[in-house]
Amino acid sequence: LGYFYNEFLGIHSNYVRHLSFVETEVLPRTVRGAEAFYEDGELRPEYLVQMSLLEEFAEDLSGLVATAGVMAGTLRDLLASW
Repeated sequence: LGYFYNEFLGIHSNYVRHLSFVETEVLPRTVRGAEAFYEDGELRPEYLVQMSLLEEFAEDLSGLVATAGVMAGTLRDLLASW
């Protein structure tokens, strides 16, 4: 249970960082269009990194959901055995 909540807090911290990046670096540039995010025809490095971190966030969240499902099943089994 402690592991689950520790992971939950870590994922939450990552989400807050992502949200902050979007609010400060992405949204203000949207008015300039796609060229604001590209340099020499390639996605700018800071956005590449952010996309990678977003993929990692999605994987972490998926893992946490799976862990929650296992924990719920274990709890149901324990309660049923009483």
